[in-house]
Amino acid sequence: MRARACRVIDVSEVVRGLGERIKADFRFDRRSTDVDTLPRRAFEIRRGVCQDFSHVMIAACAASAFPPAMSAASCVPFAGGKERLAGADAMHAWVRAWCGNESGWVGYDPTNATFAGEDHIAVAIGRDYEDVRRSPGCFGQQAGRRRASRWTSCRCSSG
Repeated sequence: MRARACRVIDVSEVVRGLGERIKADFRFDRRSTDVDTLPRRAFEIRRGVCQDFSHVMIAACAASAFPPAMSAASCVPFAGGKERLAGADAMHAWVRAWCGNESGWVGYDPTNATFAGEDHIAVAIGRDYEDVRRSPGCFGQQAGRRRASRWTSCRCSSG
């Protein structure tokens, strides 16, 4: 009997592969979707904005059996002389995926096909966009599900 070589794949590489595929197959288009667009619709039309890219990636992560979450925040438009990130001029969403005990939660931005770095400043983390969307502050209950949000704005300055 021959032994088979088995390649161990790091979960963060699977996350990268999913994100790169979404970036390659989808088109960033602000007019194609709105805040109520379902992930299935974004997947069908292969276009949308950061929340749509992130929703599709969250579904892919969940189907791949590793827990996903969504981050929402601001992005620094020109961090470290890098190319301007798509979505940096508004609230931005990206995915966090549990990559095991060694790596923990890893952020990945499928809109820009990059791991989240210092230029991704999270202000909310939740299961999906509904959990992290910006609102002036709310507390509500739907069908036994409780949700609370609190948003704070700040202005950063150098010096």
